[in-house]
Amino acid sequence: MPASDIVLITIMRAGLPLLGGFQRIFDHAGIGFISSYRIESNSGISVKTEYMASPDLTGKTVMLIDTMLASGRSIADAVSVLGDKASPEGCTSRQSFRRRKASPILKKNLTQPASLWTFSIDEN
Repeated sequence: MPASDIVLITIMRAGLPLLGGFQRIFDHAGIGFISSYRIESNSGISVKTEYMASPDLTGKTVMLIDTMLASGRSIADAVSVLGDKASPEGCTSRQSFRRRKASPILKKNLTQPASLWTFSIDEN
């Protein structure tokens, strides 16, 4: 797949260090950003997405880049926002570290088809 068919989108700010490495590999890819944050309350943790900036995603493969996937809520929310605002061909998530606990949350909450690529999994 040509790099021009890829859009790298990072979740601000934690994903910024990884974005630079992906840009060196996919040097012709489009770049986008999602701003979201966690809201912790007595009823649990939710994620609020405030902002998304990206080139046109129509027919593109989106690589969502974040450093860590703890609960899975931010990735699930980001994929949902992407599906609501654009028509990407596909979506993959890349992170360096993932907690095993995130898998059930992702399966339950992902509203769009996506694949997950993780470099290390924490069993706790």
